[in-house]
Amino acid sequence: MPQEYSPAEEVAEVARDLIDGDHTHLSTVRVEYVFASEPLKEKGKIVWGRAKKVGGLNAWLAAGTRKHDASQPEEFFVIEICKRTWDQLDDKSRKALVDHELTHCEVDLDTSKLSIRPHDLEEFNSIVRKYGLWRADVKLFVDSVKQKQLFDDGERGDEIIMKVDGKEVDITSQMNKARRRREASA
Repeated sequence: MPQEYSPAEEVAEVARDLIDGDHTHLSTVRVEYVFASEPLKEKGKIVWGRAKKVGGLNAWLAAGTRKHDASQPEEFFVIEICKRTWDQLDDKSRKALVDHELTHCEVDLDTSKLSIRPHDLEEFNSIVRKYGLWRADVKLFVDSVKQKQLFDDGERGDEIIMKVDGKEVDITSQMNKARRRREASA
């Protein structure tokens, strides 16, 4: 089935609060939000969303001004979210997904040029299993996880529900086992 797009006002609402609080560098930048009907892929891997910078000819075409004069098009960002994924996420996960995509959107404060920021960590699980925290970025990532902790004290008694293929699955016992193993090895 071909990819279809629709406006994502729900995503835009979440983004407005995040931009006002944590992404103020985007407050004067055009950001469009769209739902994609089919799963999104990056390098052959399914992703829940993605951020893109639109510039050059595409920005000029999107501006809708068909002047004969040459004009410098205004660059902007597009945040794409897979609608099926969005519908399965709870509010906290939706906010995290939008925050993640907005974090990709960089603005050079001196030149106002837009760019896409890469992820802080690019690594394979198998390499970390074999060699441990062999790179500074991997160690920094793990240290950040330790600071936040997967389970806050208030969440330990709560059910942990995950949607899989549209069905709710209780994974509380599996997550509690993982927590106990982590605590025992610490």
